[in-house]
Amino acid sequence: MIGAWQQWKRLTKSVFRARLSLAEARYSISENRYELRKETDGTWTIFDIFTGMPARVNDVEQVGLEIEKADVLVDLLNEFYTMRRAGSVH
Repeated sequence: MIGAWQQWKRLTKSVFRARLSLAEARYSISENRYELRKETDGTWTIFDIFTGMPARVNDVEQVGLEIEKADVLVDLLNEFYTMRRAGSVH
């Protein structure tokens, strides 16, 4: 019969493996790097989901945007990011 300690170790390892697999699956599924955030003043910021920092285009932070411009730009940035990951952009 397996002792309580060994059972706990096995359970902990399987929970850890399951969480790791789920995290890897989420990362591989995500094609986007950028998302929109509505600010308290009603404007929009495009931010990097990995760093939480505002995205930069030509060294300009993408903050204080109108929704129409922000929506188009976030799609373009995500498309460019996807192309870069696939190796089709230098």
